[in-house]
Amino acid sequence: MTSWLEINSFALMRNVRTVRDKIEDGVGLFAVVKANAYGHGLEIATEAFWRAGVDGFVVSEPNDALFLVEKGYRVPILLLHPPQANELWRLLEHKIRLAGTSPSTVADIAAAAVRHERRAYVHLELETGMHRSGVTIQEAREIISEAQSPKSPLVIEGLFTHLCAADNPDASRSQIEQVANFLFELQQRDMHIPCTHILASESVEAYPDALFEAVRVGRALYGAVAEIQTDLALTWKTRLCRIERIKRGDTVGYGKSYTAERDMFVGTIPVGYSDGLDRSLGNTGFVLVRGKRCPIIGRVCMNDTMIDLSSVLYPELGDEVVLLGRQMADRITPQEMAEWANTIDYEILARLSSSLSRIKVK
Repeated sequence: MTSWLEINSFALMRNVRTVRDKIEDGVGLFAVVKANAYGHGLEIATEAFWRAGVDGFVVSEPNDALFLVEKGYRVPILLLHPPQANELWRLLEHKIRLAGTSPSTVADIAAAAVRHERRAYVHLELETGMHRSGVTIQEAREIISEAQSPKSPLVIEGLFTHLCAADNPDASRSQIEQVANFLFELQQRDMHIPCTHILASESVEAYPDALFEAVRVGRALYGAVAEIQTDLALTWKTRLCRIERIKRGDTVGYGKSYTAERDMFVGTIPVGYSDGLDRSLGNTGFVLVRGKRCPIIGRVCMNDTMIDLSSVLYPELGDEVVLLGRQMADRITPQEMAEWANTIDYEILARLSSSLSRIKVK
């Protein structure tokens, strides 16, 4: 095991309670666990969230939905992406909630439900400004009207949309109003949709009047939203596998991209871009060794990375190295690493390789 992730299950559970405190009683909390639970590991994360009492899970892959069913989690599981036709029957069999992302997707779901003599529980995604997926308001009217027929296998259980700019109040309010106005229209026609959900981690506190029946929360549950003050639950660790003293003027790594300005100790860690460490962190990022920040020098390699050990007194082979998380008094957050890599913390977490061992602690 060259590097590994330690996942603090207690922190994940505390984060659920912290988010609960931000929303009204009776509002459902759906834990978003796509992308291998934001890199934390689907099995470890969902177990913690289940124990903390979440009201449902949101996934993007059919296999993840079926895995959660096999684990025995008796809460709604929403699949965001359209499955392949040959996957639908198993999803229908286990009452996986399916996202209606287009009229053709809804038609495919209905046809499969008829063929397999099952009811299909659908959450219609409304296109309100993202222009990525979803049905228009007019298309939603038609789908909901058709679902009222006694012969329809569809149960329109939910409506949802995605805020395209949660930090832009005008844009977000416009999207929220589109959904609210449509719900009012449906109520006027005696049509009731049980579960509407719009808000996510960044918007739960910003728009408390738009909680509706549920919220979909991802980043905040993993401690990646500073404003909500949840705990970082992940630590990425490895150990020094090589130490070399180089001279001033020596170069390090592919392309000779780093030149030593003085005599120095260089350490190698057995972690690279194949593990999910962003290649752009070469000569910009840092790791922690004995609580000291050590710059990444040279280019990040496929399986190895070199670091400047100048700040560490008498480094030794086998010294623990932290790439993400806390070590002694310091810590490196996904947001900080994302700034160094000129990306977003979502990508930092989602790119953590599934081959990394994930160890539950606490």
